[in-house]
Amino acid sequence: MNPLLYLTNQRIKEFVFQSLQSSYTRRGIATEVVEGIVDVLATCRENPETAVHRVYEQVIDMRPLGCFGEKYNSYKRWERPQFLYALMKEYLIGTTVVDVGCGDNSFCKYLVTNVNQNLLCIGTDVLCYPDCYHGSHVDFRLQEPPLQIPVNTHEANCVMFANVLHHIKHEDLNSIVREVIRITSPERNVIVIIEDTWDDKSKPVWEGKDLNTLLFRLTPEERCRAMAIIDWIGTDLATGHLAMSKPFAFKSMETWEQFFLKHGFQIIGSRYLGFPPQKLHLNPQGLLVLRKKP
Repeated sequence: MNPLLYLTNQRIKEFVFQSLQSSYTRRGIATEVVEGIVDVLATCRENPETAVHRVYEQVIDMRPLGCFGEKYNSYKRWERPQFLYALMKEYLIGTTVVDVGCGDNSFCKYLVTNVNQNLLCIGTDVLCYPDCYHGSHVDFRLQEPPLQIPVNTHEANCVMFANVLHHIKHEDLNSIVREVIRITSPERNVIVIIEDTWDDKSKPVWEGKDLNTLLFRLTPEERCRAMAIIDWIGTDLATGHLAMSKPFAFKSMETWEQFFLKHGFQIIGSRYLGFPPQKLHLNPQGLLVLRKKP
């Protein structure tokens, strides 16, 4: 699936531009650069790999050693872990935390270094990132096969999915849910989900200037397409992870809630976050907190 093809839709293109501008200019990147990025992506929309190289060569070098790399590394290693912890700290229970889809394992490192050095934090991912952290009380385990979470039965107290579920094909979600049920402790468990999603019925915690208004001018199909472009920019353009699974399986908060209730979970927390300024690539965010029924 090539989401750049959707940039022919002017309403989607406007949302993408405003989303990037809101975040990038806050981090010292000029509006003219944001305009250049969006224009190149639209011009080269038929070939995403060409679009990536054109942005690097003609607009801004977003590779790790480029001028954008320092901003991105600061975000993923410090700003993002701080933000995730702020959202989930009241739900942190037990001694074992599992971060599914952990990327470079920065969140697990943050928890052990800054929150509780006695925690056992396990990060799992289907990709092994070259800068992935592994150390005392911080473990990394490759998900091989991808639909199996490499954690012992009933080992986890707290399981985190941070911007991960939309990377899982719909037909594979049931397998992941079964794995969550398997690995969580029957006595003390909580599942924290932070996901790219929207909620038509709730006022967002963060409006994101005009972003929430722009979002709801789009049809549900257009929202998914606009969010797919932002997600692609955050994964392929900003990190070069072209091999990452990207089915762009976005759903509304109501749909996610119904899905987890159907699978026997209790919902103990639900908030439509909207557009948190701490995010580098601004898609609408929602927080769901679940508990496995005994």
